[in-house]
Amino acid sequence: MLPLSILFSCAEDKAKPADLIAGEKMANILVDIHLQEAVIGRTIHHYDTSRAAYKQAHKQILKRHAISDSAFKHSYDYYLAHPDQMDKIYEVVLDSLSLREAKLTSQGSKGARTLTVDTAAVE
Repeated sequence: MLPLSILFSCAEDKAKPADLIAGEKMANILVDIHLQEAVIGRTIHHYDTSRAAYKQAHKQILKRHAISDSAFKHSYDYYLAHPDQMDKIYEVVLDSLSLREAKLTSQGSKGARTLTVDTAAVE
C-alpha cells in the first residue's frame, strides 16, 4: 500500500500550474532551444564551455519569449507528467524543425545548381 504522501504528491503533479505556458508557445520555445542546442553542439566542443553557453542561450530564449525560468520549468514538468500533451507539442516541434531543414536543404541545392551553371558557363 502506498503512503498517503505519495498519493497526494501524484495528485499535485497532475494539477495545472498557474503559470502554465500554452502548448503552441511551448512548442515555439522548444524549437528555439533545440536549434540553439544544435548550434552549440556543433561549434563548442569543450563540455564546460558548451554547458555555460547553453545556460546563457536558454536565458536569452526565455527572455525573448517573455517567459520566466520558473514558468518554463513548471510547464515542462507539467507536460512531462502528461505525455499525450507533450506528444502533441513535440509533433509541432518536429514539423517545424523538418520544415526549416527542408528550406535550408532546398536553398543549399539551389545555390549548388547556380554554382554549377556559373562554372559551366566559364568553361
